[in-house]
Amino acid sequence: MLEIRAGRDSDKLQILALIKEIFGAEEAERAERRWHWQWQEDPRLGSPGYCGVVAEWNGQVIANLSCLPSGLHLAGQPVDAYWFADALAHWGSIRRVMRELKRAGEVDGGPDLSKGIAAAMLNHPAAGVAQLGKHLTDPMAVVAYKIGSTDQKDTGSWARIISFRQPMEKYVGKPLAQLLGWMADWVLPRIPKPNREARLLEGSFDERFDDLWEQAKRECQGITRRDRATLEWRYRKHPDTAYTVLVVEDKGELLGYLVYACFYRHQQYRAQIVDVLAGQCPSDTLESLLSAALRRMRRDGVHKVECYAGGKILIAALERMGFKQRLHNGKPQSTLIRRIPEVELYVTRGDGDGG
Repeated sequence: MLEIRAGRDSDKLQILALIKEIFGAEEAERAERRWHWQWQEDPRLGSPGYCGVVAEWNGQVIANLSCLPSGLHLAGQPVDAYWFADALAHWGSIRRVMRELKRAGEVDGGPDLSKGIAAAMLNHPAAGVAQLGKHLTDPMAVVAYKIGSTDQKDTGSWARIISFRQPMEKYVGKPLAQLLGWMADWVLPRIPKPNREARLLEGSFDERFDDLWEQAKRECQGITRRDRATLEWRYRKHPDTAYTVLVVEDKGELLGYLVYACFYRHQQYRAQIVDVLAGQCPSDTLESLLSAALRRMRRDGVHKVECYAGGKILIAALERMGFKQRLHNGKPQSTLIRRIPEVELYVTRGDGDGG
């Protein structure tokens, strides 16, 4: 018997086993490390506990869809919307189950599978009415489009090279790479000097971040929750990632912040700007934050930086800093939305990626 149902904490072991089978032991270990943080400590949860949908066949979980509360606000008002994340489907098992259901004549007697098991999971009440998604695999994106999801305008991933020095080290050694890299870096877009000082925030997020969040709700047509409690949970209590936080202030007032993380991938030292928020006045705060972050990254030897972004103001600032939009199969990596009005949506990588 096939059942599409709301997930629960008791599914943890089977979900982790599914992650291990599909993505490997490393990803399963990462998910286990983050489980309590993700499903017990997130301040956006209505109540602690796993939130998602599973497809269960004869007691075995064969597919899973995690649903992360988004904290979405439209015109300053909260909207009950979820990011669908960590979509896992054992396609071999799903095909076998569908064949068995058809042979047994049970397709019409259970959940609506006319568009497939993954679509049935997205249509389950536990997945929420309003939905958002990003960084979807190609098969999952096809399913999302099939049930009515659309691309959100002015969203996607932007990237730029910071310096050639680090990747050159493995070929010519560090001393020569510093010299040759410095020369090669002249062809890269210039990193301007910040107009406003951006300092490192080493402690906790304080009450001023609540004030900035209240301002952002008024200024943005659509934005996901970024209050003090959410930022503290997301970036200070993260179980396995260290984040750098920069702030711009004026006489003690918080004007904006930026969060980034550095990591190695493909033997390259890279960075991701995972969150950035600045009030629209004064207008140079956002560019000062980006300039300061890029200069710190270049100093620390970062080769390439990426920023997932939504919102015309943020995108324009990134492009002035030399970022170019990344494409996937010739298309922008847009946020997908479902049952959400067409408004300008402010999102970053820190939204909805499961940590």
